[in-house]
Amino acid sequence: MVRKHPVVMYTKEYCPYCVRAKNELQADRVPYVEKNLSDYGLNAEATVKGLVELTQCRTVPQIFVCGKYVSIQRSSNFHGGPLSLGMQSLPSVVSLS
Repeated sequence: MVRKHPVVMYTKEYCPYCVRAKNELQADRVPYVEKNLSDYGLNAEATVKGLVELTQCRTVPQIFVCGKYVSIQRSSNFHGGPLSLGMQSLPSVVSLS
């Protein structure tokens, strides 16, 4: 999946941080795949449990760049924080145009 989709973001409905992260990625022209946990139905609990075990984080969005979890800062200074820094490795992997 990493080769086909280098950036994967796990989200939930009505999450303002998820909306903000999606806007950041779109503004930076970073192609990504969204996995909305609200759409997982009966599998949501198992998926969330797996994400928490992997990332030690219980909140969304959870963003993976080339298979590596990228922690984002939940503050008023969202732009230019860890989310943007995590995207520095992308030009060699995906087209940012």
